[in-house]
Amino acid sequence: MEKIRFAQLSFWFGHAQGICAAAKQHPQVDLSCIWDDDPGRGKAAAEKFDVPFVGDLDEVLANKEIDAVGICSPTQQHAEHAIAAIEQRKHCLVEKPFTRTIAQAEKLIKAAELNP
Repeated sequence: MEKIRFAQLSFWFGHAQGICAAAKQHPQVDLSCIWDDDPGRGKAAAEKFDVPFVGDLDEVLANKEIDAVGICSPTQQHAEHAIAAIEQRKHCLVEKPFTRTIAQAEKLIKAAELNP
């Protein structure tokens, strides 16, 4: 089985630490890179997990070598980040809460349905 190539989006929530630690240990996951809108926080996480820091979210999402993303950004950005990832055909692991509002959740679900 091929490895899942995974990018972590944001370390705003501390849960990203555990997600990346698990990804690094799993034999079928390749933690490929880290993005964060706070470059200092992102670079520190990238150094800790020995992966590249990519400062441009669009670059991460456009990368055909990335299969899936973990989203631990602030809750109000979950829908924005997940929809952008889904539109690039990425699988998403979204930290709870899923979105901030029901309207955001409905928009995110619709994006997923349109981009199977």
